[in-house]
Amino acid sequence: MQTGLGAVIFLTFCIIIVFSCGALLVYRVMTKPGAHIGSRLPKDDPHTPENPDDGEDPHDPRR
Repeated sequence: MQTGLGAVIFLTFCIIIVFSCGALLVYRVMTKPGAHIGSRLPKDDPHTPENPDDGEDPHDPRR
């Protein structure tokens, strides 16, 4: 075996293991109920006006 070949093989296996562990973690998180990005977004506020141009800011702290 050549001098650097063992190191290349070792690093290749390490990269494969790291990516496999990362893929496993992503799979575990994304298969949970409610794990999609939409579940993290704020829900629509039913008290906000339908037309945002009516001059009232729904995020105004003075309301």
